[in-house]
Amino acid sequence: GGVYPCAFSGADEEAVKLFLQNKITYPEIYRLIESALEKTQNAPLSFESLELTDKLARATVLDEYRRLKC
Repeated sequence: GGVYPCAFSGADEEAVKLFLQNKITYPEIYRLIESALEKTQNAPLSFESLELTDKLARATVLDEYRRLKC
């Protein structure tokens, strides 16, 4: 519960976008989402916490992608 579904959603959208651009393989989607969820810290639910969680999860996916592809 908490903000984790929001983190999953944001991370999934970014990872699938990379997959559809042929930048990652299908199994890498899972790895990128997992990385984002591992770095997510639960917080009380509010619009602000959900917005921040979404942004951080998306940024984590992109950062991890850049790290893996360098």
